[in-house]
Parts: sequence; C-alpha cells; structure tokens
Amino acid sequence: MSSNITPRAAGLVTTDNTLQGALSTFVGGFLYAIVALTALSSSYYGKDGRTIVYIITLGVVGLVAIYEVTATRMSALRHRGGILGSRIGLFVAATLLTSLVASLATAPFAIYHFNRIALFGLMANLVAVPVMAMWIMPLGIVSFLLMPVGLESLALVPMGWGISLVLWIAERVAALPGSVALVPSMPTAGLVLLALGGIWLCVFRDRLRFCGLPFIALGFLSILLVKAPDIIVNRDGGLVAVNLGGGRVVMSPGNGNGFERDMWQRSLAVGTTEPWPSGGIDGSSRIGCDASGCIAEIAGNTVAIVTDPMAAIDDCSNADYVILLTRVPRRMCGDGRIVLSTFRIWRDGAHAIRFTSDGPIVETSRERRGDRPWSRISDKRRQYIDTD
Repeated sequence: MSSNITPRAAGLVTTDNTLQGALSTFVGGFLYAIVALTALSSSYYGKDGRTIVYIITLGVVGLVAIYEVTATRMSALRHRGGILGSRIGLFVAATLLTSLVASLATAPFAIYHFNRIALFGLMANLVAVPVMAMWIMPLGIVSFLLMPVGLESLALVPMGWGISLVLWIAERVAALPGSVALVPSMPTAGLVLLALGGIWLCVFRDRLRFCGLPFIALGFLSILLVKAPDIIVNRDGGLVAVNLGGGRVVMSPGNGNGFERDMWQRSLAVGTTEPWPSGGIDGSSRIGCDASGCIAEIAGNTVAIVTDPMAAIDDCSNADYVILLTRVPRRMCGDGRIVLSTFRIWRDGAHAIRFTSDGPIVETSRERRGDRPWSRISDKRRQYIDTD
C-alpha cells in the first residue's frame, strides 16, 4: 500500500502550492518555537525574555503578512529588469521593507515598555543586514562543518570580527543626534488596540484587512490622552520628581536611586533633568527650595513639599496642597490639604500625583500592583489599607 501512496503524496506536494505553503509554515513555526523556547529556558534574553520573544514573534508575523502581499509585485519587478529588478536592487528593497515592517511591528511595545523609538533603524539595518547575511551567517555554518576536525576557530574568529562590526555600526548610529525619540507612556488600552489592529492586518485578506487600520490609529492617538504626573515620590520618600511642563523636570539630589531616576526620565519623556533649585520662586523656575522643603506652582496651585516639621505650620497655612515627607501631626494641616504623607508612603509605596481643576489625582504602586501572591502586603500594613 505504501508504494502506491508515496508517489501520490510526492506528486501532491510538488504540484500543490497551497500544501507547500502550509508545510513550510508548519516547519518554520516549529523551528521558530524550538529556538524561542531554548532562548527562554537558557535566560538568553534576561528577566524580560517572554516580552522580548513576544515582540519578536509579532515582528515575524508582520513580515510574513507583508511579504504575502508584496511577493507578486517584487517578482514582477525582477522580470521587468532595470535597477530595481536587479539582484542588488531587490536585496536593498527587501532589506528596507523588512526593517520598516519590523520597526512598525515592535514600535508600540517599545513605546509601552521603554518609552522610546529608534528613528535611524532603517539606516543601520541597511549596512548591518548585508554583513549578517554575507559574512556572519556563512561563517557560522562553516564553523559547524569544521568542528569535527577541530578547526572551527578558522571560521569563528572572522565571524567575531563581523559581529564586532555590527555592534560598531549599532553604536555609531545610536550615537547620532536624534537617533532615539523619547515618547510618553502609552496606556494599556492603546497597546491593546494596536495589537488587535496589527493582528487583524496579518490574519485577514483582501480589503477586509484594512479594517484594522482604525484600531492602529486609535492606539497611537491614545498617547495624546495621557497626562504625565506632576509629582512623583518613590517608595521611601527619598526621591522626588517635579514635572514643570514643557519638557522641564527637576529631581531631588542624591547619589542613589539611579534606576528609578532613569525610569522616571523615560516615563516623562525627558532626556535630562534640571538641577534641584535652592533659591526662591521666580516667574521662570516655578519652584524654589531650601533646607525645610520646596514650594512649586503646578496647574495654578501652590504645592508645598515639606521636609522639616518646623516649616509645616506655615506651609499648611499658605499652600493649596501639602506633601509631607516628614512626620507631622495631621491636625496641623486641615481642609484636605494633605495630598501625601509619610504614613501613606509607608502603606502604599511610590506615588504619582496629577493636579487637575477638580483637585489632585493620586495613583499608588499598591493600587497598580494589586494584592498578588508575589507582592504580599504584610499583616501590619494590611490593617491600615482602608485607613485614611
């Protein structure tokens, strides 16, 4: 029976384009899954490995979808001849198209997680991809062939030169002015809309796939709806950032908290911060500090940041809102002026405060994190959760 079935199967595979596409998709997906699982199990991508693999997967899906649409057009260019139809022209076009699709597919996740977009990725890939395809990868295959006889170093050493060249290209492009654009944090709803729109474009065919474009547009527009925090206080009150608007941010001094400083700068989409002021308030700075605290003008409100208990009486009397970074009896400030106190920092962790016409909106890390098994709240703090 097998002698009759095998020729039929062989003929079917060699003549049916749909079956060939299905088999190639299955084999490619299977190999990709093996490589991805191996990279995750070996912690190749670090603690954020799952996120990185997910982003790469979306990029690959986008590439498959775009080449499904453009394959016939690129084939027509090849038969037409000319500069674009030559091998070099098609290679450059394919490289640019691949880089563009991969950048667009991963941009939403880069904005959501890292608050940045690489603007010169096309230029870097135009130089780095040929080095990868014509130098690094062929030498990698040659090294495997030379391993049985112990001569793999003959290929691995020049392969390392190629990798160093790619890294040098990446460093030079990243160092160019304007190579990276900082973007405010994207809301989760915007990321979901972008993912749905991208999946729609990749899965559906014909004109129906363009129905995913409105979802993508709404996802990017959601960035405009995000209002950056006016004041951020870390979990122990030792680091404070004040957003003065117009790309101006000041942070309290200190040698520690370097990671938090970097993350806050990315979240607020600022490259550098201004030095912590030490003089009085003037029309340009909108903030002044001394040994007892700071006074800032934010959204038409006078906000006092108190670090000395002796200054609490005057600040509570004159300021619209008060942030207490030192222990002060609550009775000293009334009328709901206290926005944040050391007790709330101890109970709820880091705080982000936005001042609106209706009053301050406070967001805490405890609220965002939730009561989860890996972030258990101690029994001592739990009894104060509903306490204001």
